Amino acid sequence: MRLAAALAATCALAVPGMPAAAEPPPEMAALLLTTADLPAGYQVISADANPYRADLFDLIGTGAPCRLPAEVSYASYIWERSVSVTFLREGETSEDDAAVAEVVADRGPGAAGALVDAAAATMPGRCPHVDIPASDITMRPITMPAIGDRSAAFGVTVGTKSNSASEVMDYFDSWTTLSFAVAAVGSRSVVVVLMGASDTHDVDLAALTRTAVDRARS
Repeated sequence: MRLAAALAATCALAVPGMPAAAEPPPEMAALLLTTADLPAGYQVISADANPYRADLFDLIGTGAPCRLPAEVSYASYIWERSVSVTFLREGETSEDDAAVAEVVADRGPGAAGALVDAAAATMPGRCPHVDIPASDITMRPITMPAIGDRSAAFGVTVGTKSNSASEVMDYFDSWTTLSFAVAAVGSRSVVVVLMGASDTHDVDLAALTRTAVDRARS
């Protein structure tokens, strides 16, 4: 799952040449989702332990072809004044694993809503289909009830290319399905991402995003 090893949320690592991000206020950690908000079996893990980390980075990471129109705090890629968490439910095989990531950032007055507006306006048109050397990415907007001050949601499919791909045809080792929502509440933005190898996920994106936004509102 190269895309997870190579998107938009969460352990800080030092990156040569990048300035260290300011630590978020300690009280912001209380805004994050917890295992009590998820079905049984999910555990908190480090961002680097997420088996879908590279897939996630291709969506929200610095320089990623389909990233959100703002930096997202994930692993080495940090918004100042942001916090994040990653959860994993291990299945009987690695293909049954499911993950959830969240990023909450204090973007300042007006900036959180502008992030949502920019994502809704540009991402589907910019990334309906992106073919990069190691992956094939397709994205589409998905319907979700309005949450917070503004919200938008997207579905993404990532195919990780096999080393046996030819000049004529690509072959794929694995497929990852992601769905993610970005919402604004006041000065804060919330990004919630569901990840797995199956087309279905045991977490409802809209319900979890609503829970996350309600907590970020506090």
